[in-house]
Amino acid sequence: DQSTKKPKKDGFRDTSRRLRQGKETRIGHRASLDWRQDHARVCAPGGVEDARVDLTELTALIAQSRTGEALLEDKKIKIFYDEQTTQSQFYPRGEESIISLNPGRPKGDLINMLVRELRRAWQYRQGALVNPLNFEPDEAVLVNRAQQADALMISIKVAWELKLQGEPEAWNFMAGSPTGDVTRVFEICAQKDFRSLNNG
Repeated sequence: DQSTKKPKKDGFRDTSRRLRQGKETRIGHRASLDWRQDHARVCAPGGVEDARVDLTELTALIAQSRTGEALLEDKKIKIFYDEQTTQSQFYPRGEESIISLNPGRPKGDLINMLVRELRRAWQYRQGALVNPLNFEPDEAVLVNRAQQADALMISIKVAWELKLQGEPEAWNFMAGSPTGDVTRVFEICAQKDFRSLNNG
């Protein structure tokens, strides 16, 4: 009978041991891991207000990065917290666009998400945030990936600049996230030759 078989625990034990060891293994940053383990408590209805990071503090932190400061120059964007938003969302609305963020996310993730949405607002102003579904399927995939990659790389660049300013929270979260491999490659290239940050 399949229902009475004991589950195999070897893989789970190995994974949990690797995660606990931290820097000696693939996951050197715990912020992302801690969020995933603790998200149920953070997002609980009674705990959202306590976990909320002030938006003024968030934008002031992003403004410490030169790239982030340039993204924040658009004064026609309103930023709100919305518990119904899964992560973050940009809503283009003519004169006054809106960015909504989930307030239950950790600070490092909020910084990264807000930068990505600010970049999408920039794409919208430049006419680059076109609907991929207006294209043929192959082209639609390419357009969507280009838009996503652009927003991701700008958020990595801002996180790097904040890290250099002594604010490593966004960088640490990103390094422990599923995009950690891209983050590590960025760091290697930046340390090898800082001029590569501006030449693509």
